[in-house]
Amino acid sequence: MTHSSPLLRAHCRMLALLALALLVVGCSLLSGGIASAATAPVGQCNGVLNTGGQSVRCSVTVVNTLDAATGVGGSSVTLQVCTGAAGAPTCGPAVTSTFQEVVDSVSQCNASASGGGGELVCAVDITNNITGGATPTAATVNECVGSADGSGTMTCSPVSSTSGAAVTQCNGSGNGGGSTVTCSVAPSSTHSASLPVTVNQCNGSANGGGSLVTCRTSITNNVLPLASPTPTTSPTSSPTTTPTASPTTKPTSPSPVQSRPSGLPSATSPATPVALTAGGSLPRTGSPAGLLSLLGALTTIAGVAILRLGARRYRGRHSLR
Repeated sequence: MTHSSPLLRAHCRMLALLALALLVVGCSLLSGGIASAATAPVGQCNGVLNTGGQSVRCSVTVVNTLDAATGVGGSSVTLQVCTGAAGAPTCGPAVTSTFQEVVDSVSQCNASASGGGGELVCAVDITNNITGGATPTAATVNECVGSADGSGTMTCSPVSSTSGAAVTQCNGSGNGGGSTVTCSVAPSSTHSASLPVTVNQCNGSANGGGSLVTCRTSITNNVLPLASPTPTTSPTSSPTTTPTASPTTKPTSPSPVQSRPSGLPSATSPATPVALTAGGSLPRTGSPAGLLSLLGALTTIAGVAILRLGARRYRGRHSLR
């Protein structure tokens, strides 16, 4: 009658635990956690100073950095706000902050400075530095729609009505009569599918009589090439130096000439050995794949040893019965 040995089963369980440990270590070595860049909006000077004779002057400067292949990025944001009486606002310091998120939208100077004689001067400048990104295209604009419908003047570049535009600017603003609306989007502004950024600026603002609206936006996308992999050089050794004989010192005084039997070789001074040095660099070790192979070999050896030991003990026990 045959039956499985408890000792053999225990050894098999040990082998299974070793294999599981190998799997865990291998996964931890080979898995590369790829971080994704989170996105964040920036808001500034929205819904403020809607009483008469107030000035709102605000600026946002964003520099985004993104690796399109890994999704890892960050941003630097500089903000400055000036508020107070129209024509003489008080400016706070320009404050720069860095973040582990990329900025994907800016909302600035909306529903603000709508008191009579209000002044609204706002600017947004965005630069995206994208490694391996898609080729940028011209930014779309939705601008100056339903603005300056009183006796004021309007100068917009461009005047455009586009749904889902990258820049939505100066719509429904400067409608108080006698207002001046001057808004622009830099002609060089672009849009990138790798990092789409939208700007919503100066909409529904400065609607008191005699108000001033001056707003501008610029979006620049710089596509940087992927870093070229560094070529791996094979280890090289230093050239082998041939041992050279030590120079023979010529005696200063004549020595007696001794004759020797013919047919014998002449004696020469022994050559002085020269130590040889091995140059070049050793192959690099310690890579995850190499370590995984080593762990696999060790686990296989341990497993075979455990199975042989269990089988030997199993046969020993049954031979005594």
